[in-house]
Amino acid sequence: MDPALNPYNPGSGLMPPLLAGRSLERERFDTLIARVGMGNLANRGLIFSGLRGVGKTVLLNQLRKQAEQHSWLTVQFEGRREEKGDAGNQVRLADEFERALLRSKNQRIKKASRRLLLGVESFKVQVLGSGIEVSFSSPDQSPVRLEISLMNLVEMLIEPLKGSGKGCALFIDEMQELEPQLLSSLLALQHAAHQEGWPFFIIGAGLPTLPATLSAARSYAERLFDYRVVGPLGAEAAEQALAEPAEKCGARYSGDAMTYLVTEAEGYPFFLQVFGQQIWDIAQEKEFSLRDAEEAVYRGFEHLDQGFFPSRWDRATEKERRYMRAMVNAGQEVMDASDVISTLGGTYSDWSVARASLIKKGAIYAPERGKLAFTVPGMARFIERHEAEEL
Repeated sequence: MDPALNPYNPGSGLMPPLLAGRSLERERFDTLIARVGMGNLANRGLIFSGLRGVGKTVLLNQLRKQAEQHSWLTVQFEGRREEKGDAGNQVRLADEFERALLRSKNQRIKKASRRLLLGVESFKVQVLGSGIEVSFSSPDQSPVRLEISLMNLVEMLIEPLKGSGKGCALFIDEMQELEPQLLSSLLALQHAAHQEGWPFFIIGAGLPTLPATLSAARSYAERLFDYRVVGPLGAEAAEQALAEPAEKCGARYSGDAMTYLVTEAEGYPFFLQVFGQQIWDIAQEKEFSLRDAEEAVYRGFEHLDQGFFPSRWDRATEKERRYMRAMVNAGQEVMDASDVISTLGGTYSDWSVARASLIKKGAIYAPERGKLAFTVPGMARFIERHEAEEL
């Protein structure tokens, strides 16, 4: 098949040709938009949690588009683990608020923006602690610096939206990476928005540990959001994600080929896109065969082994790698932490630093007390392949 016509889009946050299996999440957000449009502000934000590769970022991007189609003010932001202090996330968040203000298509927001920026040569927003520092200057004056709280900034942005049936949504990806101070401030902001009746909603996504992280930051977090687990696609949705893009380009899968790809992908959207891209480039005929599918999976895992998996493995120390190898030896998707220690030898305290570091790096997580699992689907198989290559 012609690679230039390949319809599949594997990549971090890239929109697939068909967003299959996420209708419930999209409908839930559409309901939120509709309720705000009718003046009902008694709504909660949304939190999506799940393993890497299930399409959380793609889902956030889609929901943001839905909000913008209804003239909502949207702010999009990705949390990052900072190695050199905590200021980075705060500065980026403030910058995104600034960009949202400037690019908004809502006429009320645009009028407010023009009033705010009238005669301003430069406008810069920087978060300092729990506040926002706004620096600006015009040609005939020295730079002026103002500091307002994050809550006051949002209240200022919300004011033009009151009574319009529109809202403001802050989309936060990798939310578990936010430092405790900023996370706590954002939860307090959402809590205040509920109490004051502001049409402001945080829509967040992160690893399976995110709900517990939010509850630890603020005890009332469990009541602030509608929590949704984003998991692998079911067989029907996985088949749809592969079949429809190919059919629109005049190709199709044999039954055996489809079954094999869906089974090997285990329902993970990212893997489906990788395998779909590979089988398109491999196939010589418009009907993809089982042999094409087998080669696509082989090449697909080669591709994943060069980037998706090593990004976690390469960051681990040797002791952390030993810990992950012991997890693989447990032979289960979710294993007992005691079994890992039994394989390693020693005591819990001997391995507590390695375990905590792997959790901090986002390589593993504890789905419940005394249990462990990888955050990346297929990580155990990668480690087995990697170890075999080392022999």
